[in-house]
Amino acid sequence: MNFIRKASVDVLRYKYKEALDALEGGLEEHLSTDPELKCRELLMDFLGLITILRSSLAKQFGSDWEEGEGEFIEPDEPSCSFCSKAQHETDKLLAGHAGYICASCVKECFAFINQGIS
Repeated sequence: MNFIRKASVDVLRYKYKEALDALEGGLEEHLSTDPELKCRELLMDFLGLITILRSSLAKQFGSDWEEGEGEFIEPDEPSCSFCSKAQHETDKLLAGHAGYICASCVKECFAFINQGIS
């Protein structure tokens, strides 16, 4: 669902109000216009958003964010959205529309995809 993907991008950019607005507007639109709403797809997209939100909160407020004790941490450089390696910790960091991926994670993804291919 595009509105969940947009909210995910907003979360990665620390734009939480925009993320919530996108979710609210998208849900209201789908509930009013789509009687055959694909529940499983919606739930899977939300689970992905929750993972991104947890990672983003930890990056922005530190590991104590769950207790409400973390302080805001301004990111000083881009980092991998999968493993959290900072740009200076990896050979290459590729930018996408919703975040970054490092060379190590690309290699792992490639190996994973090729496991089932003979």
